[in-house]
Amino acid sequence: MIDLILIVFSGAGLTFIVTQSNVFKTIREWVTYKNQVFGELISCPQCFGLYGGLISYLLVRFNLDILVYGLIVSLVCFILNKKI
Repeated sequence: MIDLILIVFSGAGLTFIVTQSNVFKTIREWVTYKNQVFGELISCPQCFGLYGGLISYLLVRFNLDILVYGLIVSLVCFILNKKI
């Protein structure tokens, strides 16, 4: 059960990093310029969420805890910083 929780929260953190963060903004714009379909994929949280979950599953499965916890902390910081 704890693995599922780790996968869900780290997958959500990874999804928000890729689809919403300023760090990936230039990459999203470049990918969108090169290919509209892939640009939409990495700009849409729902679309990228599938791949974020798959990547998180692999991170948990191969015990890469430092990355998993980093993604979870990123999600928590995103939520706490979100302006209502």
